[in-house]
Amino acid sequence: MVDNNGGLNFVHPIYFADHLRKAAAIDENHKYKNKAITLYGYHKPSDGSIVSKKIVYAKDNPGFMPDGQFSWTQWFNEKPYSSDYRHEGVDMAVAAALSGTVPIKALIRGKVVWSHDYLNDHYGRCIIIQANQKYKGLYRYYLLAHLERKDSIPEVNSIIVPNQIVGYIGNTGHCVSHWQWDNTDKKLKRVEKAITIKNEHHTDSRKHGAGAHLHLQLFLSSKDQDKFSVHLNEHLRDEFKLDEFKVYNPFAYSEPYILNKD
Repeated sequence: MVDNNGGLNFVHPIYFADHLRKAAAIDENHKYKNKAITLYGYHKPSDGSIVSKKIVYAKDNPGFMPDGQFSWTQWFNEKPYSSDYRHEGVDMAVAAALSGTVPIKALIRGKVVWSHDYLNDHYGRCIIIQANQKYKGLYRYYLLAHLERKDSIPEVNSIIVPNQIVGYIGNTGHCVSHWQWDNTDKKLKRVEKAITIKNEHHTDSRKHGAGAHLHLQLFLSSKDQDKFSVHLNEHLRDEFKLDEFKVYNPFAYSEPYILNKD
C-alpha cells in the first residue's frame, strides 16, 4: 500500500482482504464456504422418495441468503411433491407470521439485469442479478423469486454490494404451503397435504403469509446480460429449453440441472 508520502508499506494479505470485505469490494464467500446444511423432508431426485434428514455442504458462494430464521423446503434437482419435473433452485421458507419481514442479503458484488412481477403466478415478484466476478470464465446470474411486494427492490442497472438488502422473503407467485387459512377460526391451520397457492386460489391463505419462501436459482453462461435478457421471459414462462444459459446448484456450481424427466 502507498502512504501519504508516496512510500510503500507492507500489509498482511488477510488484513488487506478484511478491509476490502468491509468496503464491500469483494464477494462474501467465507460465511457459507463448506458450511453443513441440514435438509428435512428431502425428496430424492432419483425416485422421489422422502429422506427424513440429509446433510449437504455449501461448496460455492450461493450469492444471496436470508438474514434471519428460515427452513429448507426444497433442494436443487429434487422432485417437489408429486411433480413431473425437478426443482431448478433451492427454496428457503419462513413461518407465515414472518412473511415480508426476513431480509435477503447479498454475498456478492453485482448488478440487477432484470426485474418482473408475475403477480400470483409463476415466480411472482422476482429479479435477476449478474455477479461482477466470473466463475471459470462464465457469467453468474442469480434469480431471486417470490419476493415481498410491499417493500422496494433494487431497480434494473442498480449496483449490488455484499451485505446489501435486496428484498424480503414473500409469498408472491406460485407457492406451496402446509398452511391454509381457516375462515371460521380466523387463523392459519396446518394441513397434512401441502396446498398449491397459484393464481387467485387460496387468496386468504396467501394474505396471511402461507407459502412464503425464497426461490434461489443460478444460471452460468458464456453470454453477457444483453443476450440473456432477450430469452429470459421465454425460459421463465415455459419449461427449461435454453442451451446457452444452463442452471446449476447455487451451493455447488459443478452440479448441473437434470434435464431429463422420469
